[in-house]
Amino acid sequence: MTDRGYFNRTEFGSDGEWQSPEEAIRDRHNPEIAYHHIVKLAGSIDAGVDNLPDEKKAEAITYATVDLFRATVQYVEEFGTYMYSEIKSDENFIELLIRTSAGNLKPFFENCREGELDAYLAGEGQGDAAAFIDKVFGYEPIQSGDVTLHAESKGAETLDDETLDTLIQNSEAFIESELQAIATYYLNIREAYNAVKHGNRVMVNDTSVFAMEPEHGSDTSTFDTASLRSATGSDDGNNEGNPECGSTSTVDTDPTSNSEHDGDAGGEREDPGENDSASAPVNVSVDDPYISFLCKTTGDEGGDPYILTVPASFLERWSLDIADRVHRLYQHVYESTTSSTGEGTPPEFYKHPDEQRSNDDEYYLIQNPDSTVIIPSDAVPDTIREFELEDGATVELVCSVSHSSGIVKFDFVLAAEPTEDHPIRVTGELETIDRVFRELGTGHFHFSVEPELLSVGQYLDLLEIRESDGFTEIEVDPPGPDNVETGTVDTPFEGIQVPEPTDREFIEYIHRIKKATQIRIPFPPLYTDKHYHLYEEYQDADLDRDTAEEFLAELRGIGEETGHIQVVVRNWAAPLQNIRGNANRDPEQEERLLLSGARLELDVDGVEQRRGDDGETWEFAPAPSTFTVDEAIEAIESDGIDGVTELRDPELDSSEASSWIGVKIQFGEREPWGAFDGINVGFFTEPQNG
Repeated sequence: MTDRGYFNRTEFGSDGEWQSPEEAIRDRHNPEIAYHHIVKLAGSIDAGVDNLPDEKKAEAITYATVDLFRATVQYVEEFGTYMYSEIKSDENFIELLIRTSAGNLKPFFENCREGELDAYLAGEGQGDAAAFIDKVFGYEPIQSGDVTLHAESKGAETLDDETLDTLIQNSEAFIESELQAIATYYLNIREAYNAVKHGNRVMVNDTSVFAMEPEHGSDTSTFDTASLRSATGSDDGNNEGNPECGSTSTVDTDPTSNSEHDGDAGGEREDPGENDSASAPVNVSVDDPYISFLCKTTGDEGGDPYILTVPASFLERWSLDIADRVHRLYQHVYESTTSSTGEGTPPEFYKHPDEQRSNDDEYYLIQNPDSTVIIPSDAVPDTIREFELEDGATVELVCSVSHSSGIVKFDFVLAAEPTEDHPIRVTGELETIDRVFRELGTGHFHFSVEPELLSVGQYLDLLEIRESDGFTEIEVDPPGPDNVETGTVDTPFEGIQVPEPTDREFIEYIHRIKKATQIRIPFPPLYTDKHYHLYEEYQDADLDRDTAEEFLAELRGIGEETGHIQVVVRNWAAPLQNIRGNANRDPEQEERLLLSGARLELDVDGVEQRRGDDGETWEFAPAPSTFTVDEAIEAIESDGIDGVTELRDPELDSSEASSWIGVKIQFGEREPWGAFDGINVGFFTEPQNG
């Protein structure tokens, strides 16, 4: 659309000269109006409350900080829109102003935050970050010689090329650093801004008291105890201290309750009493008024709600700091892009960001999956502080991995153990969690998969990723309320090791059955000849839904008669009591045997041919035996499950025993492939000390 595609009945002019609509709007675009409004708001935070009831004054003053925050985020978006218009410089300025949305700005700010501005600008047809900065901030005419910089303006008699290059390079680095700081603020606080803008979902807390309880053994937690991370809050441009930075903990937040936390959220503690000092709720009291925002994660599917709670003073200082940074860059780029070549004063130069003073105020971010609280360092109790995770600490997550349209997709969950939905265990250094796009391909994250938890579809996805040349486009759904993010990695993600298929066409056919029936089918670590013969019988048949359901029913029938037993024999050469609770001790000897064929059924308590339910464990205490380890292995290889049952002889006199044998049986069903059970046989020198 051309300038004259609208405003056909409106004429624009300035100083006696007619202007096009685009020239007029750009000329009248003022980067200082919103900034001056923010300064006005900051100067009147506690003004105008004389006529309010005393009990409402503090609330009104605190809410004034919310208005300051709202105006600052709006100012950031205005600046982002102007920068976006410079990136899209071949498009109509008016169109860009009225059509650009927060969704358009997000990729720009994400790449600024992650230090990936070069790649983003290249995708938009621009040069690298330095070249773009030189162009829009006015350094390019100086480099080309179109603008002469007088040496005396810099306090030097001469200004040689080397000095000029250093001035420009330092300025480029400074501007990139400032863009990173602005982007960090915007991306980590924009959902709170949306809460204000859409429905005023803001709560001013009457009391600044938080009850926090370290959470043990939770199925939704990465850590056994509470964790927290320090947050600088404003000046260094890093991701720390912000809800989207990826720091995670398992602290329950309740601003009003002083009662004991209800329930355990996820399981028994392995060592009751060991951390009793950290298990009770801890009250945290601060003088600063707190503001809570009812946020929701943004995305195509609507997002889940979570609470972000921040000190009013923290929000005010951070917002004012960002407003100052935006004003400096916005005014600079506006003057540079609206003046003709050679006009005006030379552009401002900046010191390298390493020379800038940082703010030493320290805050802590404490977060569980649905709440985030930012707290001043001096208010964090020692009972909570002792669980701080320092950079470099190893943390564990679980995830699922899939791919489509050339993008590998990671869905991370805070959980201690893998599940069918998230069958991959992930370990990584805490400092790299915040930089997932840069680190996924560099070995800082370590993935291991448990094949027995995979579906056939998950297995084939992982196999295809492994067989590819590597993926550089990734999508990450982080744990907690953070947004789904997309980006690129410098080193291609080459996949996760999975077992090689015995017959790939067989697995792919089973996946087709899954698609036709819409029923999850687990990946078969093992399958029998009967399973395979059924596939051979059906593989050339037309595969409609009825045929697929018929095939699956027959496959299940075979599985109901099939069993696989993994037997592990360990010789501990020590009393049982010395082994319990010592997870780091290795057995002197370990042998593994696989028994396939009939399902595991035992005679127990007078009931013949009985087996446990899926997931059930039976444990038999050590009993005397005359078997050696080698004899036991020979018996199991010869007689199968009967060989296991004959190892223990509870009636044997202990003086005649050469060892004591304990047995643990774990029952498992993997429909339609049959039973997959485990038997652990342990050899001990005696059942217990003494």
